[in-house]
Amino acid sequence: MKNTPAIDSNLLIQMKELTGLTVDQIAEGSGVPLGTAQKILSGITKKPRRAAASALYEYMLPYVEKRRLEAEETVLSRVRSGAAGPVSLPDMILRDRKTGFYADGDRSAGRGNIPENYMKGNLARRMKTPGSYTVDDYRSLPDDQRVELIDGFFYELSSPSTAHQRISGRLFSAFYNYIREEGGSCEVFAAPFDVQLDSDERTMVQPDLVVICDPDRIEEWGLFGAPDLIVEILSPATMRKDRTLKVTKYGDAGVREYWMVDPEKERTVVCFFEEEMPAAIYPFEEEIPVGIYGGKLKIRLK
Repeated sequence: MKNTPAIDSNLLIQMKELTGLTVDQIAEGSGVPLGTAQKILSGITKKPRRAAASALYEYMLPYVEKRRLEAEETVLSRVRSGAAGPVSLPDMILRDRKTGFYADGDRSAGRGNIPENYMKGNLARRMKTPGSYTVDDYRSLPDDQRVELIDGFFYELSSPSTAHQRISGRLFSAFYNYIREEGGSCEVFAAPFDVQLDSDERTMVQPDLVVICDPDRIEEWGLFGAPDLIVEILSPATMRKDRTLKVTKYGDAGVREYWMVDPEKERTVVCFFEEEMPAAIYPFEEEIPVGIYGGKLKIRLK
C-alpha cells in the first residue's frame, strides 16, 4: 500500500467510528474473519497481523475519505453562508494529503476516578467503562496480554526480572519439597496461574506463587476462590498495587497468609491474616516461619 500509516488497533478503531460501519459489515467487506475483526476493532488485539490490519484499513479507507470530503464541504458551506462560531473537523479527518497519515486523536478525557496504576490504552478506553470488566473479558484477551482483573479494572503485569525468577524458584522449591516430604493435600503453583479470588466475575489475579490446601477448588484453568498462602515478588511497576490494594483484597477474600518479597531492599513483609497479627518484616538473612504450617517450615531467602 502506498502512503499507509503504521496500522494499529487505535487507528482502525478510529476509522470504524468515522465510517459508521458495523463490525459485521467491515469483516464481510474486508474478508477478515469476524472473530479477528471483533478483537482488533474492540482494542483487545493492539498490534494486529499485517495482513488483517491492511485488509481492514483498505476496506474502510474509501469510507473515511468520503466522510472527510463531506465534512470539508460542510465547512465550506458554513463559511460561504457566513455561519458564526468556530468550525473544525474531527481529528480523524485531519489527514495530511501528501502522506496519507491520519491524526491520532486521543479522546480519552473524562475517564473519571480511575486507579493510578490502571491499565491505559485501547483496552481501557474502547471496550467498556473502567470498573465494569468481567472474567469473560479477561479470558477473551490474547495469550500474550499479561494483565490482572481486580474489581472490574485491568492492571498491566510487567515481565519478571532475573532476581524475581531466582526468588520464585527458591520459594517454589522450598514449598514443593516440604509438601512432598510431609504429605497432605496442599499444592504449590507459580505464575502464570489464574486465581478467581472472590469467586465472582470481577476479579482474576495472577500471584507470583500460591499454596492451595483445598484440592476441590482447583480447576484446569486455575483456582476458584482464595489460596491459603500468596507470595508477590515486588517490582517497581507493581509495588504500589501489591503493598496497598492487594493487602486489602487478599485479606478480605480469605487468604490466610500473604508475603511481599522486596528484592531491592532484601526483605519480606509477612501478613498472617488468619490470626490478625501485625505484619512482620524479615531480612533475607533471617528464616521466615510459614504461618499456615505453624512455623514448622522456615525459609531463608539468602
